[in-house]
Amino acid sequence: MNFTALLTVALLAAVPALAGDHPDCAVWKKNGICTSKYYNDQIKAKLCPKACGYH
Repeated sequence: MNFTALLTVALLAAVPALAGDHPDCAVWKKNGICTSKYYNDQIKAKLCPKACGYH
């Protein structure tokens, strides 16, 4: 498993169920998390539902 995959798994485990966006979502959105093909919809909806339009 590569580092990025491990980081993704760690992020999902660390963020159980947010009522809204993760506190770092504004930075992540600016860096392209919402449009990235690397992150699937489940990850985007869990980490940044409002910022990425899953709300």
